[in-house]
Amino acid sequence: MLVLLVGCGRLGFEAGPDAGAADVGGDGGAQVATPADASPDDVCTLGPFGPAVAVAELNSTGYDAEPSVSADGLTMYLSSSRGGIYLDLYVATRPEQDAPWTTPLRVAELADGAEPEFGPGLAADGRTLYYDSGYLSSTALAATRPTASGPWSAPSVVLGDTATFAAASDVDPSGDGLALYFDAFTIGDTVDVYRVARASRAVPFVASDAVPVVATAQYEGQPSVSGDELELYVVRAGPGGYAEIHVATRASVDVPFGPPVPLPISAGGEASEYGPELASDGRTLWFTSDRDAPDEGADEIYVTTRACL
Repeated sequence: MLVLLVGCGRLGFEAGPDAGAADVGGDGGAQVATPADASPDDVCTLGPFGPAVAVAELNSTGYDAEPSVSADGLTMYLSSSRGGIYLDLYVATRPEQDAPWTTPLRVAELADGAEPEFGPGLAADGRTLYYDSGYLSSTALAATRPTASGPWSAPSVVLGDTATFAAASDVDPSGDGLALYFDAFTIGDTVDVYRVARASRAVPFVASDAVPVVATAQYEGQPSVSGDELELYVVRAGPGGYAEIHVATRASVDVPFGPPVPLPISAGGEASEYGPELASDGRTLWFTSDRDAPDEGADEIYVTTRACL
């Protein structure tokens, strides 16, 4: 079972270790899809997300969560406890988008051994992987590699503390690599979603340049942004305090996001949905839920899709 635990800048667990939107109503109304690399002929109006299904080949008897998918939809990083008491990063692949995933394998070069690793966020070029490390106090890290298929380098800290926030985590890079969305404790002990930008990939991100993009009195975290940065999926508390995925939209990158509204994919009752990951084409949403978990703490990865109307 997952409930909102604002103790380390993310959703905690009790047991166990490019689409824009003209309007998103409570019924999951039509979307205007604009992937980052789309031509005008590729743009379509998307319908609401359909029923979610568990991805059996990715799930184990342990905790499997927080998927992050490559731009081509053929590689997925996730957090899993299948290898022991701590969470580690795992990777699965598939030869084409309609094929099943391979059994996830532990990313050995990034396994600390003494601290959990979780919350992966893969850059669109596949050469930078953002993730969190640490249990009681997590740290946002980044590992790099020269190609999209090689081993990862030793990680480095991405965003340090500032006068405004501390404990940045759950980093999600924009499609062009020029912005990061993340959640962090603000001064006052709330968790909000921030955005930090840079002029080019040749320069580092500067934490003090970050600005809040979704910030209210309640928890907002685990962001996933569309390729055009017009849709922002976040996690907030739903009925009974259980985690629920919301989406905020805007008409252009020059205006603020509107208020987040619940995404109508919730199983309801005593179930949590969190860790959203929007595919680069905006038509597939991966997320984590304990709705049908075989055991407490054995959360699973789900997927839901939407099609052109």
